Amino acid sequence: MVFAGFGALVCALPESGAALSPQAKAAQLCRTKLSAKGKAYAKARRNLLLACTTRLLKCALIEELDHADAKTCRDAAIASCITKLNTPGKGLQKAKQTFVDQVTAACAGMGIANVCSLAPGGLQLANLPFCGTDSSGCGGSDLQSLVSCLRNLIDSFVDQEVGLVAPRAGILLDNIGLGAFFGALPRPTSQTINLTQDGSGNLNNPGTIFLAASDRLGFNAAALACGTNANNGKVEIRVGQTGTSCNDLVADQTVTLQESYLEPGYVGPFDMDMKYCITWKDPGGGGCTGGQGSSVFGTIDVSPDSTPPATPATRLTMFSCHKKIQGQGKTVAGFVANKLHACGDKVAKCELANEIDGSGTCTPSYATPCSTLVSVVDNKLSTSAGKITAPTSKCVLVPFAQLKSFVGGLGFKSGSCGSSVDLNSLSTCVLGAPSMDLGVDCFVQNTSGRRDPRLKQSLMTAGVNTADFSCVP
Repeated sequence: MVFAGFGALVCALPESGAALSPQAKAAQLCRTKLSAKGKAYAKARRNLLLACTTRLLKCALIEELDHADAKTCRDAAIASCITKLNTPGKGLQKAKQTFVDQVTAACAGMGIANVCSLAPGGLQLANLPFCGTDSSGCGGSDLQSLVSCLRNLIDSFVDQEVGLVAPRAGILLDNIGLGAFFGALPRPTSQTINLTQDGSGNLNNPGTIFLAASDRLGFNAAALACGTNANNGKVEIRVGQTGTSCNDLVADQTVTLQESYLEPGYVGPFDMDMKYCITWKDPGGGGCTGGQGSSVFGTIDVSPDSTPPATPATRLTMFSCHKKIQGQGKTVAGFVANKLHACGDKVAKCELANEIDGSGTCTPSYATPCSTLVSVVDNKLSTSAGKITAPTSKCVLVPFAQLKSFVGGLGFKSGSCGSSVDLNSLSTCVLGAPSMDLGVDCFVQNTSGRRDPRLKQSLMTAGVNTADFSCVP
């Protein structure tokens, strides 16, 4: 018997044609929806977050490599990101609610007790970190809250995965006020300068700022909020290598903060000493400055300095490399999730039938797709890494030092892949390597195991060497 929507994943039933019990059907449906809708939601979050990051990075590279005004580009990118990531009923917010609603509905027939149960016939979500013991999850009786908690776990792993292929994502989102919604995105260590005023409409000059080359630099303007109009003030921070004053500074990075200055703005990390110009305008209507506002100029002393590439790659080359890396990251993530769940769901479906309706209800047959799981995943990792390092890839045209830089580059000097010494080792670290649990591959294994706490058990049942998937919890 084959139930609608289950297709080839349903195990073979006895020739007598005995139907599965309602309890077994409910368990299979819930298990199937957890995988299918979980994969769909993770894909949606990944794609939306990377699309936003890509638009913001494009604008940053226009400023950093072309030294052109990026305001129009940035304004459009910010509007798009807000719509897709933080507008109720659209984009990511719609995907988040859809996942919870659909999985909750699909699992209602099984009930939270069986969804959480560690006993035979249960889906073992009581093993979920935090969610398994939280009073609104497995510690209580609220199925919707449990699914919401699972979604939050998916969020964390997807965001960390995105940070591997787009290391500048965290800073880019912080600077448009959305970073707080993506706390799992990796960021470099921060050093923050608190901007202050003298009470007469003038900025106090921070003087020379000493900054470690590994740190980003934050500017907190909270102390500048003033006047009766809480949205009147604006602070612009420009940082560049060339210039002797605010008048001739050529900006490599620009961050604008708007009153009421709830969040700091970030620049860097930098590979060499930089100049900064900070301009504060809060005119009229009870503001604090008048006319052209108040500006201060100074130096950022970076330690240790490094040597920039003699001939940096162009913006188009750098941007093409970014798209290649994040594209292969998305490919690996989707492929590994599909293959793991194809095997895990087939095993779980059959095992649930036997656990609930009695041994012999389902005859195990896991050769397809479980027997080739290790080899196809290893092949995909090798192929995807090879596309990044292929002679036709734009990434091979980028000096490695520039590829790692946060100014005019992609920011790979930071995070777990920061110790990579060349493009080959970087691509391996970012995506993962055959039979080595690291990179995107490892995060996807972990996420898949959250959606299906029975996954490792299912892989063992199918004869898969779980040492090859040691990131599955």
